[in-house]
Amino acid sequence: MSAGGPARCPRCGGALAEALAACARCLLAGGSDAVLLGRYELGRELAADDLGAVYAARDAASGAMVRVRFLPEGDPPLPDAGRDEALRVLVSLRHPAIVAALAFGREGDEVFVVSEVPPGRPAAEAAPLAPDRALGVGLDICEALAAAHGRGIAHGALGPRRVVIDERGSARVVDLGIAPLLGAAPADPAAGDVAALARLIAALATSPPLPGPTPSTAHALRRAIALALVRLRLPPRSS
Repeated sequence: MSAGGPARCPRCGGALAEALAACARCLLAGGSDAVLLGRYELGRELAADDLGAVYAARDAASGAMVRVRFLPEGDPPLPDAGRDEALRVLVSLRHPAIVAALAFGREGDEVFVVSEVPPGRPAAEAAPLAPDRALGVGLDICEALAAAHGRGIAHGALGPRRVVIDERGSARVVDLGIAPLLGAAPADPAAGDVAALARLIAALATSPPLPGPTPSTAHALRRAIALALVRLRLPPRSS
C-alpha cells in the first residue's frame, strides 16, 4: 500500500488484490465457472511459463485471493503416487520466506497447486539493489531453501521472477518444488539451487548492467554471495 492510499485497479479503479495486476472483481470476471476442491473459484489466467499456467482464484471459505498453477505433463511423467506424496510434503511446509502452497488437486487430466498471493513485486522488478540489500534478500532465500532442503524439497527453477520482495525488503520464494516434479530441474536440484542463488544475488546487485563496478562494489558483491552460500549450509534460524 502506498502512502497516498491503496493502489487501484487500472481496469475499474477498485482496490488492487495484493501483488496482482487488477482487483479481485476484474480478476474473477471472464474466468471459468470452475470451483476447485469445493472452495477455490477460478478466475482469469495471469501468466504462463515452463512450469505451467497461473490463474487468479478466490477462496470462498476465507474471501482471500489465491493463485492456482496448473502443471504441465512432466518429462518423464512422474507417477501419480510419487507426485502426490511430494505435493503433500510441499503443502505441509511453512516458512516466513516461502510462499505457502495451500492445497493441490486434479481438474480433469490436469494437476493444480493452490498457493498464497504474496505481497510485493518480483525481484526482477526491484533490481538493481545495493550489495547489502541483495545480501539480505539472499539470506532470506537461504533460510527458505535450508528449510525446504531439510524436508527433501528443492526449488529447481530459482530466479528473479520466482522471488517476491515486499515493501520492507523481505524476500519470499515462489513456486518452490514445482520444477522437480516436471523433470525441469537440474540433475541435482539442491545443488542447482545453490548455483542459482549465487547467480540471483549477482543479478539483483548488478542488473541492469553497470558500466563497470568499482573495486569496493565488486568486493561487497563477492562477500554477499559468499556469506549467502555459507548461510545455506547452516540450519535456519529458529523463529
